[in-house]
Amino acid sequence: AAVNPDELLEITNVDAVYSGIDSKILLEERAKFTNSPMKIKVLRRGSPQILSDKAEYRDIPHKTLNFQGDIWIYGNRLAFTHFVNDIETVIIDNILFADTMRALFLVIWHCASECLTEKK
Repeated sequence: AAVNPDELLEITNVDAVYSGIDSKILLEERAKFTNSPMKIKVLRRGSPQILSDKAEYRDIPHKTLNFQGDIWIYGNRLAFTHFVNDIETVIIDNILFADTMRALFLVIWHCASECLTEKK
């Protein structure tokens, strides 16, 4: 079934993402959101190489979250991806889990520093 959420929340270790995905593929994936009305908020650690004008960013302290992956929260779904050895993704379609992760995301979002990095 198609998923067209109003919002995408992402928690990411961008260094892990760049180590596992070619930047051209990442640009192609981000291009899919260019004309989307979806709001995007990203909690990140690491050093981003490519930023989207469509997203809001906040940094999470490096010592706070030590993980090697990416979490997406969108609609009723959660997507967990790691980039250690092979790329692996697990998608959970459950509103209770999605709402719980959404609440945790928002707590971290409000505690995280606003990014001062200019978009490239």
